Amino acid sequence: MNNLKTGWKTTLVGLVLLLVDLYYLLEKEGKPLIFFGVLLVSLGLFFAPDDLVKGIKNLIKKNQDKQF
Repeated sequence: MNNLKTGWKTTLVGLVLLLVDLYYLLEKEGKPLIFFGVLLVSLGLFFAPDDLVKGIKNLIKKNQDKQF
């Protein structure tokens, strides 16, 4: 529950993604595989701390100059 208070940005993104996922399933008659995949991601973001997002941004920024 503490992650919901301190990580409000990821909680908000997870909630919006959950609502979009429900709309996709009910209104667009979406495929169950896509629904459950997006559902897992949205629930993961709903309870993820904001430190996770900062860590991913730092990783991208750190490896931006490297070529594959």
